[in-house]
Amino acid sequence: MILWWKERQATRVEAEALADYLIAHQEDKVIKNRQQDVPLRVLPPETIGPMVYLLTEGVAAGVTGMFIENQEQALVILLS
Repeated sequence: MILWWKERQATRVEAEALADYLIAHQEDKVIKNRQQDVPLRVLPPETIGPMVYLLTEGVAAGVTGMFIENQEQALVILLS
């Protein structure tokens, strides 16, 4: 159980970091890959899918099924 909780916490931290990154770069709609800016619109489904999954995995502590607000905003940025 302790191992599961640590993994869950790590996933939440990673989801929050991705959300913060996407929100910070929402005007540019790019993601940095090895010093290059890659527009979100050209990312293949194989890249977008795991990002969406990660953003939907991190839920607010104690409130099952509710997205953390910044992760919801990041999902909109990613999918628009």
